[in-house]
Amino acid sequence: MTQRQKGALYMILSALCFASMQVVVRLSREIPTMEQIFMRNSFVLIVSAIIILRKKGSLFGPAKYQPYLFGRSFFGFLGLITLFYASSHAAQGDVTILNKTSPIWVTILAVIFMKEKLPKIRRWHFPWWVPLSCSAPALSPTPSRWWWHFCRP
Repeated sequence: MTQRQKGALYMILSALCFASMQVVVRLSREIPTMEQIFMRNSFVLIVSAIIILRKKGSLFGPAKYQPYLFGRSFFGFLGLITLFYASSHAAQGDVTILNKTSPIWVTILAVIFMKEKLPKIRRWHFPWWVPLSCSAPALSPTPSRWWWHFCRP
């Protein structure tokens, strides 16, 4: 199996795992959100610790990167709380759309706030407004009505 095939397989498995996690969160609405997050993070902690210790790495990373790793962990935890809360209270289609548009927003915010430069091939050959316009319905309070307004005969 080539590296490209492995990468595709891992991407498919990742999408399947995250989709099944959202279904389980939705079906277990009677369990409080924070308990669900605790169980999910406990599983991730165990698996991550096993992988790190097998590779003889540091559990907390190099000392010079620890503040950045803590910040990433903190904001990742906040994102997980909002994802689990939305999964148990909102329509699954809306939650999935918002969750899958995160790479678009990260790229846009990195260009704005961190002054990152996009490679020319991405900046000029790929129309950046296509994914942005596709995510516009997710930004509407009621996406189904938003689409209906423009799709009426």
